[in-house]
Amino acid sequence: MRQGFDTWLLIAVLLLVLCSVCFVYTASSAKAERNYDDSAFFLKRQLVRLLLGLVAMFVISRID
Repeated sequence: MRQGFDTWLLIAVLLLVLCSVCFVYTASSAKAERNYDDSAFFLKRQLVRLLLGLVAMFVISRID
């Protein structure tokens, strides 16, 4: 029998992801501004990879 996903685990993962996105932006904004003239360059790359990872997580979680 298929059960639902673990809500608390999903919340924990999303909180860690939120923290990591904030850390990437604060740690790399100055270098991105200097090298790419866009302080959110690395943030955008992180968000694209985050979206791909979350889509993969939900697809894989549906496989029995």
